[in-house]
Amino acid sequence: MPSAVSVRRHAAVVLLACACATAANAALPWQEFACNARAATDPLAFQPRKFGGTLGAAAEKAPPFVYPGRDPRNDRDDDGAAEEKPSVALRLSNGWLLGSNRGEWGGEVAYQPDDAAVHIVEEANVIDIVELPFGVVVLEGLAHLEQDRGSILLAELKGGKVGLKPLHGLPAQPRSLRLLEDGSLLITTRQGQLVLGVRGELTPVRCTP
Repeated sequence: MPSAVSVRRHAAVVLLACACATAANAALPWQEFACNARAATDPLAFQPRKFGGTLGAAAEKAPPFVYPGRDPRNDRDDDGAAEEKPSVALRLSNGWLLGSNRGEWGGEVAYQPDDAAVHIVEEANVIDIVELPFGVVVLEGLAHLEQDRGSILLAELKGGKVGLKPLHGLPAQPRSLRLLEDGSLLITTRQGQLVLGVRGELTPVRCTP
């Protein structure tokens, strides 16, 4: 039979867990959202020239890019450098923003200016690159073994150079994306769905018919 002390400790743990769950729910106010009804009927109207990702291969294709990537599987007697072909690219005002994803073997965000050599901006497992009303975002993440993470990065173009800064963390890797009629983005993860709004705000939602 458990002692009175162990019972009190168990009760304290339960109360603490409940309090944490309540606090988490308060920080993530889920909203009912008609996801299907608000999907964009013409997603091309919301995006510049692009291949891969949300718009698929049907969009106007970009030039054939190749840039030096770093794949640990090649890291034997050399520095691991290998030619990388991006899986997604988005046209900016004076160049192309590129993204690759090799799963547990990494990935990169790269920038190809119109008048200079391509260069790596940051290492990331790029899921997609999307232009929204408030700016260009890179959605990245990885689901491997017990790891399931994701984030949204905001691309900034200054003086012909591209930088990335964290915008939002995600509960898990983005599994699918859908442009909505108001210009926002519906993000689906294994931990739920979220809407990235036209001003950059992120809202957890429950999709309704």
